[in-house]
Amino acid sequence: RDDAVVAKEFRDKGGSTSVSYLLDIYLQGPLSDNLQNPFPQNLRLFSVHTDGKTIYMTVTDELANLSGASLILACSCLGMTAMKLTGCSSAEIRCESLLLDGRKAIFINENTILYSDSMTDVN
Repeated sequence: RDDAVVAKEFRDKGGSTSVSYLLDIYLQGPLSDNLQNPFPQNLRLFSVHTDGKTIYMTVTDELANLSGASLILACSCLGMTAMKLTGCSSAEIRCESLLLDGRKAIFINENTILYSDSMTDVN
């Protein structure tokens, strides 16, 4: 919908508390036709782990098909959701093998979104 900014949708998590499982469900997008999916079709979580107060996520290369505001929206949604799920205060998102708008990763905290080429390599 053109007039909607943010809305929530409830999903059955099947009793799982696995962050990887929950984020994969989230990446499938909304069930409601009234909500728009910020994620590219077939986007999946490749790996996820936490180190201290940062959650590191590598997703499949479909995310690299986005750029500009669409990429920032998708990464903001994923990063903020992952931080809320884990209690982390920052998130790093990267693709399996492709760059995101020419950068290795996008780093997010509650106040900032940074494109980065200098994040610690976690592979």
